[in-house]
Amino acid sequence: MKQEKNFPNNLHMDNYSEELGWEFLGSDSEKDYYINHKRKWVSVVYGEAPWEYVSHPYEMLKDVNALDKPLQWSEAIKYCEICKARLLYPDNLQGICEPCSIYMDDHVETFELLGCLFDIGKARKMISSGNVVEKGQVGIKDIWKWMNVISVDHGYASKITEEQMKVPVIIAKFLDQDLLVDGYHRLAKAISTNKETLPFVSIYAQDILKKER
Repeated sequence: MKQEKNFPNNLHMDNYSEELGWEFLGSDSEKDYYINHKRKWVSVVYGEAPWEYVSHPYEMLKDVNALDKPLQWSEAIKYCEICKARLLYPDNLQGICEPCSIYMDDHVETFELLGCLFDIGKARKMISSGNVVEKGQVGIKDIWKWMNVISVDHGYASKITEEQMKVPVIIAKFLDQDLLVDGYHRLAKAISTNKETLPFVSIYAQDILKKER
């Protein structure tokens, strides 16, 4: 089949057939824009033969009233600069999703549990320099019990993406037990989606304690 820019040889997009609901919205100097209201898809074709395409989320474009403004599609949908997850509230998060913003924050952040105050800001700096005791995957069954001693926003937890779930939770190691000190929303999401493990790093508790029990 001869390839033409308006009908790229792309099985996923069904060659942008009008019979399947595709509507050609127009072009600029570099891209062609298509929308399919029936299937709730949008697509931007670019490059040179055999052509490439990028899809944007239909519902999110609808939410910001941009479905009929293809030249604004790429600006209307923002992605986290760190994990590349789509930002739900791009105007408020300055290009970084909330989990990554918290994880990468250089400011001192603390977490209090069972009378202990942990310096999470210091913990993150130790992690970034590779100064950890262990890292890998931790079983949900081994840490879920801590959900009983802390309150989490389950509405926010439900919006955490798979990419954001790759950020490791932080475990503080005492001589007699381990404590989860960062990652409770990710744990809540893991429990609600029946995941068996989460990525983790552990640090000796004494290295990040600001106030001891």
